Amino acid sequence: MATGRASLGWQYIERAEAAYKVIDESVEGIGEHEKVSKYLSISLALLELIGEYNDMLSFRFRFDAADKLRCLPARLAAIKAPINTMTKTIIKNNVTANNLNIKITK
Repeated sequence: MATGRASLGWQYIERAEAAYKVIDESVEGIGEHEKVSKYLSISLALLELIGEYNDMLSFRFRFDAADKLRCLPARLAAIKAPINTMTKTIIKNNVTANNLNIKITK
């Protein structure tokens, strides 16, 4: 196992994997293109959430690459598959510090 600064990366990876599992299990696909619509729904919701959360941050802490992501939903619109419009709400409600076993201290 890594130590010091390298161990911070492992914690991030573990949390990202846990978040992905929660999202994957929470969002259902729609219709015959289930896999396409499920992951298209997740992608669109995550892009929207990244932009939304980034806008809440002060300029000093903003994620600069988030602005580059704003054009992706228009490009993804070319994929003709049904999407689950509740995905953003599902992710916001299910991907929480409690679900990911993250202890938040002040």
